Amino acid sequence: MVSNLSSTLPGANSDGTISAIVSDIQTLPSGGSILRLWLPISYQTGGSFGRFFLARCAEDTLEARSTDWAIYTRRAITCAGAPTAMLDQAGSLWDFFVPGNNDPGYRWMAQRPIGYSINLLGPFGQEFNIEPNTRALLLLADVATFALILPLIPPLLDQAGRIVLLIQGEVDSPDPYLARIPIPVEVRIIPPARWNEELTEVLRWADQLCAALAHDEYPRLAHQIRARRFQLDNSFAHVLVDSDLICGVGACLACIVPTKDSSYTRACVHGPVFPLATLFA
Repeated sequence: MVSNLSSTLPGANSDGTISAIVSDIQTLPSGGSILRLWLPISYQTGGSFGRFFLARCAEDTLEARSTDWAIYTRRAITCAGAPTAMLDQAGSLWDFFVPGNNDPGYRWMAQRPIGYSINLLGPFGQEFNIEPNTRALLLLADVATFALILPLIPPLLDQAGRIVLLIQGEVDSPDPYLARIPIPVEVRIIPPARWNEELTEVLRWADQLCAALAHDEYPRLAHQIRARRFQLDNSFAHVLVDSDLICGVGACLACIVPTKDSSYTRACVHGPVFPLATLFA
């Protein structure tokens, strides 16, 4: 049996999974943590908004993967920031958001030591594309989820676009991850009482909008967009939906999301990023 700590290199396994190496874990003041993993794949594979991997919350050994079939051992971890290339090694470094809740799987991940091997499946989720004519991008998040929306920043800055990031809530202590947002991005931390006013101000300015907010915020967001812009089309606003991403292939139906036409769609296959106009009338 191979120990988790016997190898310091990531690798692709014969069963289709990959073994990623823990490079760093950073606790966020707002809750949760950022797990930095060294993956044996290119940074160009696609770590964009909403993409996720399924991490196995158990020993990353061939024997364990062959014999331990305990249900629900995997947890979804979502990309948080653009992957970066390794300067002197193969593979790339990826940041993932690990929720700060009482789920035993997420607690297990947040406690892994540096150099530990974590078994992953993925990436999953539909690739989100910024429209070619977008030059003004509005990003919406709250203090607990803003890391999830950061993968959208580098592509538009590379196109000399402008970005405004509105973060709902209040920050009581300095957040080192917030400080990593590039200087050209205009960041506004908005108390809940002023959120609607600030959002209404910038809605007409944006060419495109992306949000990682609580699900109950989205019906109100759809109404605000229609009130300010007179229409809501599929290309303008995309939102990240929080759902139970368990199997990654749509088989377990744990991730189903209701749509505006009273049907359902599967977040792990068709999302978890959706056009806002498909979810709310």
